[in-house]
Amino acid sequence: MLGPKRAKVWPGLAVVLERSGLPRVDVMFGGRYWPAVRAFLDRYHHADCELRDPVQQRGPGADARTGGVRPRRGVGRE
Repeated sequence: MLGPKRAKVWPGLAVVLERSGLPRVDVMFGGRYWPAVRAFLDRYHHADCELRDPVQQRGPGADARTGGVRPRRGVGRE
């Protein structure tokens, strides 16, 4: 993740990232649950947004012409 030159930075960085939701080291197994770490990093770097279906991002009943935002009734009409 960091590379061999920056590996010494990881312990301090891990403490900071744990405050933001990085899974902690499991005492029984002696490591972090890797799928949860990957999910955290995807959220942290907003990579999970690219994986979703664009229709689901807009929500049900959203209008594709307005970018998923429905105009309010009566707004802009005279």
